[in-house]
Amino acid sequence: MDLYLIRHAPALPDSPTGDRGRALSPRGRRRFEDVCHALRQLGVRLDQIWTSPWLRAAQTAQMLAPLAAQAPRETDLLAAPPSRALLERLSGESVALVGHEPWMSELLGQLISDGDRWAEGVRLGKGSVAHLVGEPVRAGMVLRSLLPMRTVRGLCPAPDRTRNET
Repeated sequence: MDLYLIRHAPALPDSPTGDRGRALSPRGRRRFEDVCHALRQLGVRLDQIWTSPWLRAAQTAQMLAPLAAQAPRETDLLAAPPSRALLERLSGESVALVGHEPWMSELLGQLISDGDRWAEGVRLGKGSVAHLVGEPVRAGMVLRSLLPMRTVRGLCPAPDRTRNET
């Protein structure tokens, strides 16, 4: 399986409805549009997209939807520490999970290592993409790439946007 772990794009600092209701910022949305363009140009196609129900993650997943065979599906399991139940839901050849820190980095560490502290220093920045291959079980995957949002955006620049926005 190709598994893409994606941290939500940059969001507004607060929301009247609390942390769960924080929306993507206009700048975060523009920057993640570039990430989606780059992934499309790189040939990424997804069977499934699973997302946290928190607004900023759901909005990020919706931006990925054109790369997928079906609409993103929400699960509370992506708004909590990694669990076996989450991994048991995954099927297909190419799946994306959209969620939050610190849980996405914890999941990454568990998938590539059988030690509890091996990947402790790995952190997914906002809008970052980690591409793993293998079986989605503890220590069953290999990290193919870990791309910060800035790097992904630079791989295949969108033709209609200037690159001077950081």
